[in-house]
Amino acid sequence: MIDIIDLNNKTEMLKLLKSKVVVVTFKKKDGSDRVMNASLRSDLIVPYEKKTERVLNRNDEVQSVFDVDLQEWRSFRWDSLVRFQFEW
Repeated sequence: MIDIIDLNNKTEMLKLLKSKVVVVTFKKKDGSDRVMNASLRSDLIVPYEKKTERVLNRNDEVQSVFDVDLQEWRSFRWDSLVRFQFEW
């Protein structure tokens, strides 16, 4: 497993999310750590199914990803990122 050292390099991390399954660790609002196998690879994700009429505003501080284990969409705040790992 390779760790991304610069957790501020969103561009590089987004490229990796679009090409691999990565292990993302972040702090949840309650202070606990969440570890997730996440990806944005088109062959692994299912289209987002809107379940409410709620309109979400775009927020560049939050990243939506597909949790490949749960087969559901999840999100994390970039500033809560603790670790970002991937297989070479």
